[in-house]
Amino acid sequence: MEALLQNPEAFREMGFFWTFVLVIIAACVYFAPIIKQWLKTHIEGQKRTDQIIENCTAAINNNSEALRNNSEALRDNLADRDKMVAIIREHDRASDLRFQEQNASLSRIEHEIHR
Repeated sequence: MEALLQNPEAFREMGFFWTFVLVIIAACVYFAPIIKQWLKTHIEGQKRTDQIIENCTAAINNNSEALRNNSEALRDNLADRDKMVAIIREHDRASDLRFQEQNASLSRIEHEIHR
């Protein structure tokens, strides 16, 4: 302590240190409500963001499931369409054969009539 009293420069530096500490404490006391409010808002914002992300994730999962269901339905529809096309082609072929037979019969009848 005696050395401190003998050296006014050290005493001044010590005074600056304690002044600095008091300024820091005063700033903390002054800005504490603002910092507290910012932290509270930030935490609530983070919770809100987490909820939004959770909702979006649920929506994405629902959409993915819907896409899978739609893809499956489309595959089923394509299979049904292919079956229907095959049935229609067979029907067209059978109709074409009947039409050719009827044309041939009509041609024979006409030929017989014109004799």
